[in-house]
Amino acid sequence: MILGQGLFKRKEEVFAPLITFPNITNNEQVKSIANEVDGKVLMLLFPKEDDITASLLTLNTTGVLAFIVAISPTDKIWDYNKLIDVPIPFIAIDLEQGNQIFDYFLQCKSKIQRTFLYIIRRHYFKEKISNIFSYLKPSPDVAAPGVSILAAVCPLKGNNGFQIYSGTSMATPHVAGIVGLLKVAHPNWSPAAIKSALVTTAWNEDTYRSEIYSEGTGGKIADPFDFGGGICNPNGATDPGLVYDMDKNDYMNYLCSLGYSNDKVYNATTYFSKTKNSTAAGIICPHEVPSRLDLNLPSISIPNLKNSITVRRTVTNVGDSNSIYKLVVNPPKNTAIKVSPHILKFSSQTKKISFEVTITSTQQRASKFNFGSLAWADGKYFVRIPIAVRKQADV
Repeated sequence: MILGQGLFKRKEEVFAPLITFPNITNNEQVKSIANEVDGKVLMLLFPKEDDITASLLTLNTTGVLAFIVAISPTDKIWDYNKLIDVPIPFIAIDLEQGNQIFDYFLQCKSKIQRTFLYIIRRHYFKEKISNIFSYLKPSPDVAAPGVSILAAVCPLKGNNGFQIYSGTSMATPHVAGIVGLLKVAHPNWSPAAIKSALVTTAWNEDTYRSEIYSEGTGGKIADPFDFGGGICNPNGATDPGLVYDMDKNDYMNYLCSLGYSNDKVYNATTYFSKTKNSTAAGIICPHEVPSRLDLNLPSISIPNLKNSITVRRTVTNVGDSNSIYKLVVNPPKNTAIKVSPHILKFSSQTKKISFEVTITSTQQRASKFNFGSLAWADGKYFVRIPIAVRKQADV
């Protein structure tokens, strides 16, 4: 099955012969085949989006049943039925998908078989991860639908009904809305807890339970540097089981690990305080500054692994009071991972548990970033965080 995108209001299904012309690439050339497409599904490859509108107008009276165009990915889904009042079902696919259909056409032609295409209208589309996330930092925490978002607006004429518009740059508004809902559901959760819930419950597969690609079908398989924890799962984030929480001490220790002086850290924590003389107002760096790798993020990133390193994380139980979580680890390539403890037992008295993760390189030469994951599972919850490791060359 090949997935395209488009808006049309005709039959839910079309089953008809396919016809394609690899040398027809613009509207002027489409006019030459107007008498050959009656009762068929036409597929063409267009280098420019501008030719689509003109070609639909040309095909309007030809009896073509549907029009498929293979073209470079675009940011919007156009409702050509309304824009130019042409009722022909139109579907856009990317160039790789177009090549797949064309190869199928040639295969059938070589066997002297007619090529039939079965078009099913669905109410969803396959995401291309390169277009669906908004960055909050160099590597994203999560991904969310960002382009080809269908929204209802008032029609251009009259006040009855609605019209569909397609918009872009919607990943951040999607996440902001989800965060708002989570804050209503859990008023006492910190920003760190909310982010953790989003990251640890995110989907790593698309709506068809297949791998996500960073550049659409045929591109590079997406990794945590493309989508962070994955695609936002709002319902899952409402009940994540465990969260990686943080308070101001965690953030101040992080500043200390970056080399800021005691005076600067103290001033930063007293500037907005109403009681500057309070012992709770100012923070100074501890004698032993924690590693910046121990910041309690719902992810682990080791940019320059030499031989072995140990990082620390703490999880807070926000699910069932009495629960036992077991370790599920998928180590990055050429690494071994040991976690202690490997079983977490929570009760009404034990809400937080810390654990240590030791990552050891199993090869000597340097490598690019490799990716894996660490998860805690109790049969009901599956709390996963991404791991990214890059091996540094031994000197």
